Amino acid sequence: MSSTPANKGRQSVFIKKVGGVQDENGTNSLEAEAILIHIKEVIVQEEELPNEHCSSIGVLSPFRNQTDYLSEYFKTHLTFEDIKRHKIRLGTPYHFQGEERDIMLLSMALDNNSHPAGFKYLNKEDVFNVAITRA
Repeated sequence: MSSTPANKGRQSVFIKKVGGVQDENGTNSLEAEAILIHIKEVIVQEEELPNEHCSSIGVLSPFRNQTDYLSEYFKTHLTFEDIKRHKIRLGTPYHFQGEERDIMLLSMALDNNSHPAGFKYLNKEDVFNVAITRA
């Protein structure tokens, strides 16, 4: 990632370990909850801003089951107006090809007991590169 005068000296990447476990469906509900909390914090912080100045938000998970879970979870906890206002987009790395967002939240959905194939998939260059370069 490159530095610009606007972001020089600012921390741009944050890691938040939320715990949780990957269930038998390949989803991590605690990660979904933490992501929703963060999105709602942004929504509240920017509620007085005009729409064109609101941060766009992307939520990326390399795993389809987690993106499907997040999609259903968001439908019951976010309004259509908030989704539209913040241009919230959810998907796998392939859904974000050519897309960028002001804020990107990553949901890896894995835990220490996850199948090794999940970790191997995360190490694929194209998956990892798209995941970390969309913001």
